[in-house]
Amino acid sequence: MQRLFIGIKITCPESIINLQEQLQHLLQRSTIKWVEPDNFHLTMKFLGDVESHIITPLIQVLEHLAPKFNQFVLQSDGLGTFGKSNNPHIIWYGFKENPILSFLQATIEKTLHQLGFESDEKKFSPHLTLGRIKFLVERKELALFLQKQDHIPDHYQIQNFQLVESILKKEGPVYKTIKSFQLNKNN
Repeated sequence: MQRLFIGIKITCPESIINLQEQLQHLLQRSTIKWVEPDNFHLTMKFLGDVESHIITPLIQVLEHLAPKFNQFVLQSDGLGTFGKSNNPHIIWYGFKENPILSFLQATIEKTLHQLGFESDEKKFSPHLTLGRIKFLVERKELALFLQKQDHIPDHYQIQNFQLVESILKKEGPVYKTIKSFQLNKNN
């Protein structure tokens, strides 16, 4: 069994890394597992533990699907949290809705459901996880920091997506790309 997800690798500019560093400094009394910038990715579909005989058909389906979608540009949409406002559990960096990304994610979801994977009932929310909160001390400080953040004008050219194995280790997950799938070049 391999723990897999389908995602988009995001190479982060200094602006996101700087935001994460500001948050680390602001929330230093809290217990937060910060994501390494090399591991930043946008998850389109978490597959969980997948038996090895499923991987080849899965790759074939994704290879067939990828060229049907054009490359696209993601625009940043600032910072936020998941969970209750007084007890968040994830700090994220989000992206504006993009019709190509939304349709690609929905198509992957529908296609993989037909292959026997469970559908995700949650609304797709394109984001990078910056940190996972275990215990938050500085609740007010975090809320104020998020309110003060202006729109961050970053753009990301998306040319492909990946099937990725997540190998869980004590020091944090290691992500290994199994296969990258090229999107159609816009003409």
